[in-house]
Amino acid sequence: MRASSRRRRASTAWSPPSLRLPLPPHGARGTRADRGGRARLPAHPRLRLPAGLDAPALRRRLARDLRRRGPSRAFADIGSHLCDLLEFVAGERIVRLVSQTRRVFEERGGHPVANEDAVSILVELESGAIGTLLVSQMAAGRKNSLTLEIHGTGASARFDQERPEELWIGQRDGSLHLFRDPGTAHAGSERFSRTPAGHAQGYQDAFNAFVADVYDAIDGGLPEGLPTFADGVRAVQLTEAVLQSARERRWVDIAPAAAPASSDQKGTH
Repeated sequence: MRASSRRRRASTAWSPPSLRLPLPPHGARGTRADRGGRARLPAHPRLRLPAGLDAPALRRRLARDLRRRGPSRAFADIGSHLCDLLEFVAGERIVRLVSQTRRVFEERGGHPVANEDAVSILVELESGAIGTLLVSQMAAGRKNSLTLEIHGTGASARFDQERPEELWIGQRDGSLHLFRDPGTAHAGSERFSRTPAGHAQGYQDAFNAFVADVYDAIDGGLPEGLPTFADGVRAVQLTEAVLQSARERRWVDIAPAAAPASSDQKGTH
């Protein structure tokens, strides 16, 4: 699915793009390959990425001053991944956003803190669909939670990284829980299932798959979903927009960028 590069405001007439709803594979970026079923994306994809900072060593590391860590911490660290996930799954770019940042503690571990602990963001996609994002590194009890929930006109989908083997699908006449099973998975995600169904995979398996893809690319292969330099540039672009919006207290347009690469395009870089 590729949405038009021309931005359409939510208040104008528009046709929501088709949204594929795969079981998120355990790879560096995954795939948008679907199993034949699609939903329509309306104006309310909802994402959250709270992470707790319970380890004293981690708190001290993140408390380093502005000169060493840069002007953003929570968004640059984890929020950039959240936006990358949204754009990859939705298949279209964020074109404008408004954000608000919060610093909860002025110092941590005896070091002054000059960047944010949490960010709340409202985004608009190319089609006019809107999304709400919450990024927090102060969520007590949350260790590495990433939740993606998308509401379509025909169905909803929810993925929670703390329950990585499951995908929830909500429908008008009932809901479904899908579980990772390489025996029934689409070919696009089957290669990320390194263990049989019922043998849990998780966070570390994603990095294992990523390293395997890197070696494959070095060997001349074209692994699907491998991040490119352009993905890093996009993260910086979004971070700058979030900080500008919070500083100036207004909506900020995002400069045009290449559309998220399809599975075929990802293998050509």
